[in-house]
Order: sequence, then structure tokens, then C-alpha cells
Amino acid sequence: MTVNQKRAFSAAGIVVVILSIGCQPSETSLESSPQGAVPANEIQPAERSSPESPADTVTVQIKSWPEVQQIVAGLRGQVVVLDVWSTWCVPCTVEFPHLVKLQEAFPTELACISVAANYSGLADEPPESFREEILAFLRQQNATFTNIICSTPDETLYETIGAASVPVVLVYGRDGELKKTFTNDDQEYGEDGFTYAEHIVPLVEQLLEKTE
Repeated sequence: MTVNQKRAFSAAGIVVVILSIGCQPSETSLESSPQGAVPANEIQPAERSSPESPADTVTVQIKSWPEVQQIVAGLRGQVVVLDVWSTWCVPCTVEFPHLVKLQEAFPTELACISVAANYSGLADEPPESFREEILAFLRQQNATFTNIICSTPDETLYETIGAASVPVVLVYGRDGELKKTFTNDDQEYGEDGFTYAEHIVPLVEQLLEKTE
């Protein structure tokens, strides 16, 4: 064998060895992965923490006016402020944040209830049809107390409580009895009507001081 033949044979052998090494399983394959490692196809997405904001706890239910009165009766021992309002009533929406603040100020002794009187009795606009609009407003206000869409038509409701329209606020004492109905019907409180700061809060504080 000549010198050139020996060199060619030696080079061919090196190529074979390199190719054979390249076909061996990698030391970093799944079978030899570090202890505790999880195959990519088994990795689950991490659970993201999504703390519940107060607004997420806001709910609204559909009740008739007699059912609302049953709720009030069940709150005997607390002062109750029942705000009858509507999304189309500007004075109602302007004063609504004060209802929320009032509940925050007296979280245990006072029970606030909002009753939306959007339903007029039309068959093509049932109480449920107002849920999305009303709930959106309530969540903006962070109204975490009892919220109701009244299934009693508005005119029937007004006649029952002795008012011409919203806004209406009814305040009940600890004994469950109605103490005052606030309306803007006869301008008793001036052209701007009643407000929580001037009229409702003082009465609530007075009733909370009483031990009936």
C-alpha cells in the first residue's frame, strides 16, 4: 500500500467515526433530562391570580314590589334606606353615589337597597331587558348592597308608594315601620329636590341614635 493509499484509508475511517457519533442519542434528550424537568408537551399554563374587585361582587335581582317589602321586613332591627331610581333619571344617578357612601359609613346598623324602576309594563321590554344597563351602572358605583330591578310596572309602583315619579327614597326605622318618603313631587325641598346630604343623612343618623 502506497503512502497516498494509507492517507486516504485513514481519512475515510475518521469520517465513519464522526458519522457514527452523530447518530447517537443526545445526552440532553427527554430520557436524560435533569431530575424534576417536565416534558414540554406536559407543561400546564401557570394559574394567574385574579383578585376579585369589589365591583365584581355587585349583583342585581328581579323582584316585585311586594317581594321588596318582604326583604325590608326581614331587616327589622336595622335602619333601612330604600332608593327607588331609574337609569334615565338624572337626579337619581347624581345622588346615587351618596347612597353608596351612606352604606359604607354604617355597614352594620344600616341596610341600603336600590330598586330600579325602569320597567314600564311593556311586553317587548321585560324587566330582564334592563339588566345589562342597570348592572353596568351599579358596578361603576360599587353598589355592593341589595340591588333590585322592580318587576312591578313603574306607574303601579308610584301609585303604591304615593309618588308621581322617581327619585323616591323611603326610610324605615329599626322597628320596620316607614318613617319618611322623600319625593320631588311638590317641591317640598325646593327646585333642586331632596339630597342625601341635606335631608336623608340627618334623618338616618337620628334613627340610628334611637333604640326602638
